[in-house]
Amino acid sequence: MHFKKIIIALVLGFVLINVLSTNLAWAGSFDTILSGFKKTGSNAGYQITGEGAPKKEFAVALATYANSFIVLMGALFLLMVIFGGWLWMTARGNDQQVERGKTLIIQATIGFGVVIISRILVEFIIFNLGELGSSST
Repeated sequence: MHFKKIIIALVLGFVLINVLSTNLAWAGSFDTILSGFKKTGSNAGYQITGEGAPKKEFAVALATYANSFIVLMGALFLLMVIFGGWLWMTARGNDQQVERGKTLIIQATIGFGVVIISRILVEFIIFNLGELGSSST
């Protein structure tokens, strides 16, 4: 039993020494990594600041992607509603097809509502994090 405690202490000590020495090694290469990012960004054609940060901020880029996603989801919603309405209108008395069309329209509306609500929630969170970050500096 005492032997297991010694082995566990040795293993934990070995892990602790490795973690501490790795952090020291990473600190020396941080400038190399940043200069590599600057070089890669400029070679890729992106405009960067003197510190290597892109000129387009993360929140702006995220908003661009989110808006593109909303447009795609809106187009998908429109197609699903049109298809559901087409199923409903061409049912010719077939109750199953009428229900399928209604269900498709309802599901598309609920799905698009979830997308819109999540977009509003993300916008609210990003706005509040931005306010929190600007007030601390």
